[in-house]
Amino acid sequence: MAEEKASSVHGASARWEDGAVQDATVRIKGNTKIRLIRSGIARLCSEGAAIILYHIADNSRVYHKEEPKSLEIRDEHTDAVEFLIRSYPKFVSVASLPCDSFEDKVSLAKLLFEQSLVHSSEPLLPS
Repeated sequence: MAEEKASSVHGASARWEDGAVQDATVRIKGNTKIRLIRSGIARLCSEGAAIILYHIADNSRVYHKEEPKSLEIRDEHTDAVEFLIRSYPKFVSVASLPCDSFEDKVSLAKLLFEQSLVHSSEPLLPS
């Protein structure tokens, strides 16, 4: 668990506010390897025109104390999120995520890292 914490947002250089990450200052590159923190931590759902990623990261241990955690995923990130879900428990490189551009790959990886949904195979260096 200590190694996992060191390679997640909880071990990274980040600014926190009210228990949430506001800015993780980490360097995510194409060869950075990531995976979901846990099997079953996240699922994609379609709600009208929106794609919502529901997750159980940082859930309360009290049943129904809080609303389920979620974030809206851009259409161009949907395939990459499904790829990460199917790839668990293997680490995959950010460059291998099926997104249209390298910037999309890095922005998705950083978003999921800041939301405590993925961790890296090695602790990330500050940017």
